[in-house]
Formats: sequence, structure tokens, C-alpha cells
Amino acid sequence: LLDDAIALHAHHPRLRAIECAVDRPDGLLPVRVPRWALLRLLLLLVDAAKRAAGEDASPRVALGLSGDDELVRLRSRTAEELGAYGASLATRCGGVVARDGDHLVLTLPTLSALRRRERDESGAV
Repeated sequence: LLDDAIALHAHHPRLRAIECAVDRPDGLLPVRVPRWALLRLLLLLVDAAKRAAGEDASPRVALGLSGDDELVRLRSRTAEELGAYGASLATRCGGVVARDGDHLVLTLPTLSALRRRERDESGAV
């Protein structure tokens, strides 16, 4: 879905010249989220990163994906915040957007972590 967001944002009239590069390790686990919410959230993150690159007159922006068994993270260098709408989209996806220095980091639980949590909750009832 990140590739879709980057491709869609490439049509932005003022920011289309800024290229997005994604550092994507092998073996990232899938996430289970509402597709529409994650796409909008990723568009906000790509937009914020490209705006920051535009201010620095950089022709390229780097987004970093990482993860483990529990979480998937997307890092974007920007001074911008995503505001209440971005926070509500992250919550809708079961995740959070937080600042880490000069980066915004979207953190989402993996599908296996969600299933484990659901199993634990259903066994506790």
C-alpha cells in the first residue's frame, strides 16, 4: 500500500519532482488495517516528508520501513505533524504516529501480534 501512496502522490502538482525511496528490508510481516485509512495516513506521511525535502531543496526523500514479530514501523524525516486527522487515522489502523527526533514514526501491530492478542482476549473471557 505504501507503493500505492507514493504513486498517487507523484501526481501532486508542486511536489511530484521529489522522488521517494523506500528502505524496505526482507521479511516484513503483514498488518491488518482498514485499507482506506492506511492509504490516507500514508499519503499524509509521504506529503509531510516531501514538503520537508522541498524546504531543503532535496530532490529525494527516504522512507524507512522496519519491523519485528510485534510491530511494523515507517519512519519519515519531517518537522511537520499530522494533526488530529492523522492521529485518528493511526488509531483507526490500531497504531500510533509519534515523533522521534526529526522523524515521524508510524507504528502498527503485525497481523500475528493482533491474532495473538485476539486469542489471548478470547481465552480470558
